Amino acid sequence: MKDGVVNCSFTWISNTNTGIGSYIQYKWGAPKIIGAMYIHATTCANSACHHNGRTFEPGDIQYLSGNNGVAATTVSGKHGDFEVNFVPPRNTTGLQVMNVQAGGCGQTSNTMIYEWLVRSGQNCGP
Repeated sequence: MKDGVVNCSFTWISNTNTGIGSYIQYKWGAPKIIGAMYIHATTCANSACHHNGRTFEPGDIQYLSGNNGVAATTVSGKHGDFEVNFVPPRNTTGLQVMNVQAGGCGQTSNTMIYEWLVRSGQNCGP
């Protein structure tokens, strides 16, 4: 999920277009300073991989403090790819996106994600 190569391999989230309770989590072994995250996901018209409609609509972004999620921001109005900059950068052992919804086009369940990048600096999208 973080190799920088998008080749139509994916992971998916068991969710619906309401998103309540659906989440993804990315954890690593030791604390790291993070400044940005970017998720590359399918969109309503992602014909390159033929996975139309299993769109990622993000929700509440949290960083981990121990095993607890701490609110960082809420992302709304985005469909598919999105980026979040953490200002100031956070020292954490992981990230999670809570209440992930499937988009309102095509198949409105089982959101697909191709890549989840995390960087120490700002602006880590393509």
